[in-house]
Amino acid sequence: MRELWEESGLRLATLDLAGYARFRLTGPPREEYAAMYSARVSVRFTGFTPNEEISAICWWDVANPPPADTQILDVKLAEYVRSGHG
Repeated sequence: MRELWEESGLRLATLDLAGYARFRLTGPPREEYAAMYSARVSVRFTGFTPNEEISAICWWDVANPPPADTQILDVKLAEYVRSGHG
């Protein structure tokens, strides 16, 4: 929840653990692991000011196609969580 707040300014009372991911990146080559969380946000969050670390963040309603510049890793992770795995 701290990372969510630091990178988006959004404060939530709880997050649900959706699962874990292991993936390989190519630049530089490495394997990474991540915990994936999900949450429901009942109102559209406004007032977000991106910092340098997270300047490409955007809201994506997963009921619609992802924004054109979304990285394939992010699309696959969202599809995995949405399908009920984890």
